[in-house]
Amino acid sequence: MLLNHRLVFIMSFISKSFRTKPLTHILLVDDEPNINYLHEMLLQQIGFTHAISAVTHGEEALDFIHQQWMDAKIKGIPSQGAKKLILLDIGMPVMDGFEFMEALIHIKGYQHISVVILTCSSNPMDLQKARMYPFLDFLEKPLGEEKLHHLLEKV
Repeated sequence: MLLNHRLVFIMSFISKSFRTKPLTHILLVDDEPNINYLHEMLLQQIGFTHAISAVTHGEEALDFIHQQWMDAKIKGIPSQGAKKLILLDIGMPVMDGFEFMEALIHIKGYQHISVVILTCSSNPMDLQKARMYPFLDFLEKPLGEEKLHHLLEKV
Protein backbone atom coordinates (compact mmCIF):
# COMPACT_ATOMS: atom_id res chain seq x y z
CA MET A 1 0.00 0.00 0.00
CA LEU A 2 2.83 2.40 0.88
CA LEU A 3 4.50 1.66 -2.46
CA ASN A 4 1.27 2.61 -4.30
CA HIS A 5 1.11 5.94 -2.45
CA ARG A 6 4.74 6.66 -3.30
CA LEU A 7 4.13 5.78 -6.94
CA VAL A 8 1.12 8.12 -7.13
CA PHE A 9 3.18 10.91 -5.53
CA ILE A 10 6.03 10.37 -7.99
CA MET A 11 3.66 10.28 -10.96
CA SER A 12 2.01 13.53 -9.80
CA PHE A 13 5.38 15.21 -9.25
CA ILE A 14 6.66 14.07 -12.64
CA SER A 15 3.63 15.13 -14.58
CA LYS A 16 3.81 18.61 -13.05
CA SER A 17 7.52 18.82 -13.86
CA PHE A 18 7.10 17.70 -17.45
CA ARG A 19 4.41 20.23 -18.29
CA THR A 20 7.27 22.68 -18.67
CA LYS A 21 10.15 20.28 -19.42
CA PRO A 22 8.89 17.38 -21.55
CA LEU A 23 11.28 14.64 -22.61
CA THR A 24 10.52 13.16 -25.99
CA HIS A 25 12.82 10.17 -25.75
CA ILE A 26 15.11 8.33 -23.35
CA LEU A 27 17.88 6.07 -24.57
CA LEU A 28 19.15 3.44 -22.12
CA VAL A 29 22.73 2.38 -22.83
CA ASP A 30 23.79 -0.61 -20.73
CA ASP A 31 25.28 -3.99 -21.59
CA GLU A 32 23.08 -5.73 -19.00
CA PRO A 33 19.65 -6.46 -20.54
CA ASN A 34 18.12 -6.97 -17.08
CA ILE A 35 19.18 -3.48 -16.01
CA ASN A 36 17.79 -1.96 -19.22
CA TYR A 37 14.53 -3.83 -18.67
CA LEU A 38 14.28 -2.78 -15.01
CA HIS A 39 14.92 0.88 -15.83
CA GLU A 40 12.56 0.82 -18.80
CA MET A 41 9.72 -0.64 -16.67
CA LEU A 42 10.30 1.93 -13.92
CA LEU A 43 10.35 4.84 -16.37
CA GLN A 44 7.21 3.58 -18.12
CA GLN A 45 5.34 3.08 -14.83
CA ILE A 46 5.90 6.62 -13.70
CA GLY A 47 5.36 8.22 -17.10
CA PHE A 48 8.83 9.79 -17.35
CA THR A 49 8.44 9.74 -21.14
CA HIS A 50 6.45 7.81 -23.73
CA ALA A 51 9.43 6.78 -25.85
CA ILE A 52 12.16 4.63 -24.34
CA SER A 53 14.75 2.68 -26.31
CA ALA A 54 17.62 0.49 -25.15
CA VAL A 55 20.96 -0.53 -26.64
CA THR A 56 23.84 -2.55 -25.20
CA HIS A 57 26.94 -0.46 -25.92
CA GLY A 58 28.17 2.94 -27.05
CA GLU A 59 28.53 2.07 -30.73
CA GLU A 60 24.87 1.02 -30.90
CA ALA A 61 23.96 4.25 -29.11
CA LEU A 62 25.79 6.35 -31.71
CA ASP A 63 24.07 4.44 -34.52
CA PHE A 64 20.72 5.02 -32.81
CA ILE A 65 21.37 8.76 -32.45
CA HIS A 66 22.33 9.09 -36.11
CA GLN A 67 19.42 6.99 -37.38
CA GLN A 68 16.64 8.05 -35.01
CA TRP A 69 17.38 11.44 -33.49
CA MET A 70 19.02 13.47 -36.22
CA ASP A 71 17.00 15.79 -38.43
CA ALA A 72 17.02 14.32 -41.94
CA LYS A 73 17.08 17.77 -43.56
CA ILE A 74 20.03 19.13 -41.58
CA LYS A 75 22.38 16.25 -40.80
CA GLY A 76 24.01 16.48 -37.42
CA ILE A 77 21.41 18.62 -35.66
CA PRO A 78 18.94 16.83 -33.36
CA SER A 79 15.27 17.40 -34.15
CA GLN A 80 14.30 20.84 -32.89
CA GLY A 81 12.26 21.19 -29.71
CA ALA A 82 12.78 17.55 -28.82
CA LYS A 83 14.40 17.01 -25.42
CA LYS A 84 16.32 13.78 -25.30
CA LEU A 85 18.03 11.99 -22.44
CA ILE A 86 20.63 9.22 -22.40
CA LEU A 87 21.14 7.06 -19.32
CA LEU A 88 24.67 5.79 -19.90
CA ASP A 89 26.63 2.99 -18.25
CA ILE A 90 30.41 3.30 -18.19
CA GLY A 91 31.67 -0.29 -18.30
CA MET A 92 30.48 -1.90 -21.52
CA PRO A 93 32.08 -4.03 -24.24
CA VAL A 94 32.69 -2.80 -27.81
CA MET A 95 32.52 0.91 -26.86
CA ASP A 96 32.38 1.96 -23.22
CA GLY A 97 30.67 5.04 -21.82
CA PHE A 98 33.78 7.22 -21.95
CA GLU A 99 34.47 6.32 -25.58
CA PHE A 100 30.83 7.06 -26.34
CA MET A 101 31.05 10.50 -24.69
CA GLU A 102 34.20 11.27 -26.67
CA ALA A 103 32.36 10.44 -29.92
CA LEU A 104 29.17 12.26 -28.86
CA ILE A 105 30.89 15.60 -28.34
CA HIS A 106 31.96 15.53 -31.98
CA ILE A 107 28.37 15.30 -33.23
CA LYS A 108 27.07 18.66 -34.36
CA GLY A 109 24.26 19.73 -32.02
CA TYR A 110 25.07 17.22 -29.27
CA GLN A 111 24.29 19.92 -26.69
CA HIS A 112 20.57 19.19 -27.21
CA ILE A 113 21.04 15.72 -25.74
CA SER A 114 21.34 15.38 -21.96
CA VAL A 115 23.48 12.52 -20.64
CA VAL A 116 23.22 10.98 -17.18
CA ILE A 117 25.95 8.53 -16.31
CA LEU A 118 24.20 5.68 -14.54
CA THR A 119 26.73 3.11 -13.35
CA CYS A 120 27.53 0.60 -10.63
CA SER A 121 31.08 1.94 -10.45
CA SER A 122 31.94 3.73 -7.24
CA ASN A 123 35.52 4.28 -8.38
CA PRO A 124 36.50 7.93 -7.78
CA MET A 125 38.70 7.75 -10.90
CA ASP A 126 35.60 7.10 -13.01
CA LEU A 127 33.93 10.23 -11.66
CA GLN A 128 37.11 12.22 -12.25
CA LYS A 129 37.36 10.93 -15.83
CA ALA A 130 33.65 11.61 -16.40
CA ARG A 131 34.16 15.26 -15.44
CA MET A 132 36.08 15.72 -18.68
CA TYR A 133 32.77 15.40 -20.54
CA PRO A 134 29.49 17.31 -20.47
CA PHE A 135 27.00 15.25 -18.50
CA LEU A 136 23.96 16.13 -16.45
CA ASP A 137 24.61 13.83 -13.50
CA PHE A 138 26.60 10.82 -12.28
CA LEU A 139 24.30 8.33 -10.50
CA GLU A 140 24.81 4.85 -9.11
CA LYS A 141 22.62 2.02 -10.47
CA PRO A 142 19.87 1.10 -10.19
CA LEU A 143 17.41 3.96 -10.58
CA GLY A 144 15.06 4.46 -7.67
CA GLU A 145 12.62 6.97 -6.24
CA GLU A 146 15.20 9.35 -4.76
CA LYS A 147 17.40 9.28 -7.82
CA LEU A 148 14.44 10.05 -10.06
CA HIS A 149 13.50 13.06 -7.92
CA HIS A 150 17.10 14.24 -8.09
CA LEU A 151 17.20 13.69 -11.86
CA LEU A 152 13.92 15.54 -12.44
CA GLU A 153 15.35 18.64 -10.83
CA LYS A 154 18.14 18.71 -13.40
CA VAL A 155 16.39 17.71 -16.64
